[in-house]
Amino acid sequence: MSNYCAYVPPAANGEKFFPDNVSSVETPSANTVVLNLTQSYNPNWFLYNELAQITPLPMAWDATSLADVGKNDNATVNVNDAAGNEAVYNFLNTQSNSTTTWVGSPIWSIVDGPFTLSAATATGEVDLVPNTHYSGSPKPSISKFVELPFTDNNAELTALKTDGPSGLTVAYLPPEDAGQNSTLQSEGYADQSAYTLSFNYFPINLNNPTIGTTFQQLYFRQAFQHLVDQQGWLTAFLHGWGEPTSGPVPAEPANTFADAQSKTNPYPYSVSDAKSILESHGWDVVPGGTTTCSKAGSASNECGPGVAAGTKLAFNIDYASGTPATQSEMEQLQSAASQVGIKIDLTSHAFATVIGAATSCTPNQPVCSWTAENWGAGWVYSPDYYPSGESLFATGAGANYGNYDNATANKLILATTTASQADSQNALNAYQNYMIQQVPVIYEPTSFGNPIAGGPALISSKLGGVTPNAYSAITPEDWYFTN
Repeated sequence: MSNYCAYVPPAANGEKFFPDNVSSVETPSANTVVLNLTQSYNPNWFLYNELAQITPLPMAWDATSLADVGKNDNATVNVNDAAGNEAVYNFLNTQSNSTTTWVGSPIWSIVDGPFTLSAATATGEVDLVPNTHYSGSPKPSISKFVELPFTDNNAELTALKTDGPSGLTVAYLPPEDAGQNSTLQSEGYADQSAYTLSFNYFPINLNNPTIGTTFQQLYFRQAFQHLVDQQGWLTAFLHGWGEPTSGPVPAEPANTFADAQSKTNPYPYSVSDAKSILESHGWDVVPGGTTTCSKAGSASNECGPGVAAGTKLAFNIDYASGTPATQSEMEQLQSAASQVGIKIDLTSHAFATVIGAATSCTPNQPVCSWTAENWGAGWVYSPDYYPSGESLFATGAGANYGNYDNATANKLILATTTASQADSQNALNAYQNYMIQQVPVIYEPTSFGNPIAGGPALISSKLGGVTPNAYSAITPEDWYFTN
């Protein structure tokens, strides 16, 4: 299970998630797979969060060496051969990490989709051309599709200005430059911004050996959430391209999952509220200085279990570089926190470094020294399309980076996965409302346009067939150029 990022260990009451909830697998025919489950599950959850995460692979990939590729085209996979299937996985995974061998690889040259790979670079550029053997519909009408990486937002803005819609056909305008949207549209771009089914947040490490026990206190997380000026950030840094985030179930785009509470922020920006909460729980608040715990203990007017007298409210927030809007947000948060004596040290690293540092851990592990990591993008519900939260907040879950551990939350998450069709929404409402109040992570504004950095999504006005997608998916086989 260590190779499955969405893995959730069995619950305390014995209920299981994928793949532990599969008691056996049968293949009664070449085109049929039967999963026998350990119990009944919410049909919505099973369809959108279990079946949706299973990706069929070509039989030609049933190999453990390059020499074996294609030899088992007409064979039948033994789905119960755990050791053999793991060997195939390990081989494919190793090959996928070797980007310099992608083009011309006997594995990745076997394609059943509308495009095939023609070039790939170590810096992230990927070139795709139409697959001449593709028998599906629609067939691509563009001659090439190029995914072009940028080192930071400034580089992308420069390309927008210099290359224009004839050179950069689909692009994202950095949020701090959204004021140039109308100018770029006059030069041949069309605005096609849309929300993804996502929510923005950054985790704080509840198991950090120094400050983790403070982060574990609900009142502290609620107080700290009051220091996030979501509406102010939207206005000043995102130019209105987004909405405040209240919890893990997105209010936008319009959907049937979010209830009324997910559309109302219960912890609006208020330095005075944050100060009052801290003082009422035994903290000596020193605006402009360093707030310390003056009343250790577990009573309602004390700092809470595990928080020693003299504990300082001082920690690091590491954020992704290259996005000025994220930098501005963190600097404003640092300033607001200082008004209640929370000293925040800001550092910045590449996106991959930041998201890689946010590791679920126990306090005695070396990797548990991180305190807060903000990669600026949060979570998009794809391919787990049902926002039930088991991957994010269940105890021990693979994406529970902040080590949130709450018995009530676990119970509510389980209910979303096992409810009947009729009770599905009630269970989801109970879960989302609890997680709004719990603040297991620090919620930030969720932008639309670019799911990573926000800002308008721009396409050449001569490019047709492009439609917004709530799951960040793109379908260039539908694209075409007009005169």
